[in-house]
Amino acid sequence: MKALEEEKKSDYSLMHSAYNGKSAIEFHCLLIALFIALMKALKDCDEIHKAEGNILETEMETAKVKLVKNKGWWAMQSMLNKVKEDTEMMAKKKLDSQTRIWNYGRILWTVALSRMFDDHLQSLQGALVSV
Repeated sequence: MKALEEEKKSDYSLMHSAYNGKSAIEFHCLLIALFIALMKALKDCDEIHKAEGNILETEMETAKVKLVKNKGWWAMQSMLNKVKEDTEMMAKKKLDSQTRIWNYGRILWTVALSRMFDDHLQSLQGALVSV
């Protein structure tokens, strides 16, 4: 923190980067928010994948029971239609989750390649050294 305090005392207009003592906390909060959003999107995708497997497994077990009980072709057809609807719904949710993962990852990648990120790491290193 000493490094940030010293930077705050200096003239911000002389800085060559948009990163300075004033923007340090906001930039750090941005990074944390992006990581949290990415982790939530990854968790959602994992939950959707597990739910999709559970739905298909349950539907297949139900179909086997109906076949054993000789419920007939119409029962199997309605079961297949239900599986198709559930699969389409899960595919939409999975696509939404994967799109969010891509977007957050892309933003993090862009931030990691920025000059501000380098300045942020140097500032944090300076804060650790001064402790």
